[in-house]
Amino acid sequence: MKIRPQSRMHNELRQYQLDAIECAVREMTPGSRNMVVIPTGGGKTLVIAEIVMRFPGMQILIITPRVRLVQQIRPLLGEHGVLSASIGNDLGHQDNLLIGTYQTIINNPGMVPPWLIIIDECHLVPPDSQYGDLIARFPNAAVIGLTATPYRGTEKITECNIGWKQIYSVSILELIRQERLVPPRSMATLAASFGEADTSKKLFAVSKRIVKNLVQSVRKEKRKKCLVFCADIAHAIKVQELLLVEGEACVTLVHSEQNARTQDEMFETFRN
Repeated sequence: MKIRPQSRMHNELRQYQLDAIECAVREMTPGSRNMVVIPTGGGKTLVIAEIVMRFPGMQILIITPRVRLVQQIRPLLGEHGVLSASIGNDLGHQDNLLIGTYQTIINNPGMVPPWLIIIDECHLVPPDSQYGDLIARFPNAAVIGLTATPYRGTEKITECNIGWKQIYSVSILELIRQERLVPPRSMATLAASFGEADTSKKLFAVSKRIVKNLVQSVRKEKRKKCLVFCADIAHAIKVQELLLVEGEACVTLVHSEQNARTQDEMFETFRN
């Protein structure tokens, strides 16, 4: 097995990313189920790409839960096949590297057995499911899982019966200390108590106050962008309306009932 010591983007990686990569490579053995924990915003995609580049010519399968994550990592990879219903259908017979969504991969039994499986958002792998069966289909493959949240509900996924072993982690507080993540700041808003009756009406009333405070804060601090997470689609639509009423010129809305093209347009508008 040929291991490349580092790639062209090696010098662009942060020290904690390099530490995670070296640990993953060092602990990799046939049948291993190793897990790396890096907070959201810590650059898990770069870690995945660098691990792949360390093993040129090896049969590698990268599994993600969403098409958008497939699209996010593809530009960082070399020649590769794609197995995702909305993007491509290559079972990996022509490529040593295959990336796809698990929803498509589990329904395609004809893949070349991978030497290494990398799973993004590995906390989403239920122990008793088709996803778990997919991993079991290749018992000799080394598996590396990456996640920001190593839990399923209140249970640590290392305690599930897939057999994950946590080999590396870096905390949110540590990345804030390194100035890699921004420190969180809370904003209090007086709100009515929530009961079972008329919950949506109270939610919108509270949202109106929150939005007004949010807009004032964004303008005062001269922020260029912010993200607002809502309770459901109806709430998100209402919050968009409130932001526009408060004078925000550009408010993009993304939700699960939009088609992929609309979502792409909204994300691109946000980026711009």
